[in-house]
Order: sequence, then structure tokens, then C-alpha cells
Amino acid sequence: MPPAMEILKEEEASDGTRKILLGLDDGLGVECVLIPQRKSGRTTLCVSSQAGCARGCVFCATGRMGLRRNLSEQEILAQAESAREAAARSGMAPPWTVVFMGMGEPMDNPEAVRAAVSSLTDPRRFGFSKRRVTVSTIGPTPAAFEALGTMDAMMAWSLHAADEGLRRRLVPSADHPPAVLRDALAGALAKRPPRMRVLMIEMTLIDGVNDRVEDADALAEFLAPLYPSAPKICVDLIPFNPVGGVAEWRQSPRERFLAFQRRLRDRKVFCSVRLPRGEDVRAACGQLATG
Repeated sequence: MPPAMEILKEEEASDGTRKILLGLDDGLGVECVLIPQRKSGRTTLCVSSQAGCARGCVFCATGRMGLRRNLSEQEILAQAESAREAAARSGMAPPWTVVFMGMGEPMDNPEAVRAAVSSLTDPRRFGFSKRRVTVSTIGPTPAAFEALGTMDAMMAWSLHAADEGLRRRLVPSADHPPAVLRDALAGALAKRPPRMRVLMIEMTLIDGVNDRVEDADALAEFLAPLYPSAPKICVDLIPFNPVGGVAEWRQSPRERFLAFQRRLRDRKVFCSVRLPRGEDVRAACGQLATG
């Protein structure tokens, strides 16, 4: 196992979520998060693949940092080891699932992420099931989806808008139209074993920006070509969490969240709403940053 990294700071949120700041050898820091699951009693570990991020998603604190550097395989795995030790000390259940949804864009660091995923799913090392490790990407290029499709992990697309213009507003580094990325994703999914053809679509809903029922209709139509390759698609609706520098944006009201979900379900699209976790210590989706 890799050595655990030095823990510079731990913060526990009111809901039991633990944010851990780890020190890297060059003086930089990186954050990972332990999230207790209320219903199952299990723990999800959210790991980072980079210190900072170059993608500049406007709803994400990490994106507003800019990229400091990629993490090595050992630095990614050391987060898992440090988090496992932190969970044991605090009385939490050991991590059951791992999600690459922390700081950074995993497919901007594919070699280290691939190696880390292989170690996480190696029964002689960390021993996670392939279906309990998820790599989330904005899809920087069509080739990124092709590479992700060959990893031993579940796939998640951080989409946020089906409309090309709106997506470029939310993800300024988006160089490819969503439809081009979708088609590459469909091709990658079609090559995977049947049990791995499960896809999560992540949508951060922002009040008055991308949360109308018309946006839900556009999303349902956009996803339709993916179903032959991925019969199991789950749209994960994520509340926008406060991020410095974008004070003009607000979280969508609950009734609009539910209307969006209802419209997708009416269109036969499975859809869940992610509960905010760890907001009071800035550990929720989009809030990780180290300066």
C-alpha cells in the first residue's frame, strides 16, 4: 500500500461528512472527502486527480483555482489510504465506493488515473469492485471518452447542459459540441462488457440558468441516442453550491428541482437528486479548493 500522506487539516460537517486536506511533497495541498451514506451506513470516498483544474467550470471552486499540477498514481492512492485511516479514527465505516469527483479533471491526467483505478480494483491491493469505482469527466475530447471506456471503472459525464451555447457558458473550456462528445461516449460504452454499460449524467442545476422543464426536455432528447449502448442511464441532479466569485447565481428552488425530475421521469429517464453534503465546511460538490 502507498504511505498515507500528511493530513494538514480535517473538518467535520454537521452531517458527518469529513473533508481532509493532505500535504504534497512540493508544498501544495489536495482535498478528499469522506461521505457517510445515511441509508446504507456505508462511506463514499471522493478523491482528487489534480491539484487545481484547468477546465474553468464557472460553478466550481477548483476550476477557479486554475491548474497547479497533475497528481501521480501514488498521490491518488495515498488519498485512499489516508482517508481509510481517518475513517477508522473517527468511527466511520471504511470507504465502500470511490468516486473521482474531487479536485481536477481526471481525463486531463489519464495515465495516473488509469493506474490508480487498476490498483483500487486490484483484489491484492485495495480490493474495490469495478462497479464501486466511478470516474467523472467533463469529456474534454472525444478521445477522452474512448480512453475512459477502457478503464476498470464506471463512467460519469459531467454534462450540465445539452445546449451547446449554454454548455460553453458553464464549461468555458468545452472545445467540442455536446453531440460530438455524446457520439464518442456511445461508441466507448458499446465496447464495454454488458455489466459496465451503466452511465451517470451529472447536471448541476442553477436557478434560472439551466433548470427549466424545457431544459429537461432538451436533455431527454439529447440522451436518447445513448440508450442502445447504455441501457442504464441515471441523471444525477446536483444542487449548485455557493462558490466565491459567482454570487449572482443561486441554487435552484426545490420545486424546480422536482419539476425537472418529474419531466425526465415522464420521458422515461431515470433521475435522482443528489442531497447536498458537507456544505458547512465547503466540502460539497464544486466547493473543493486549496487557494
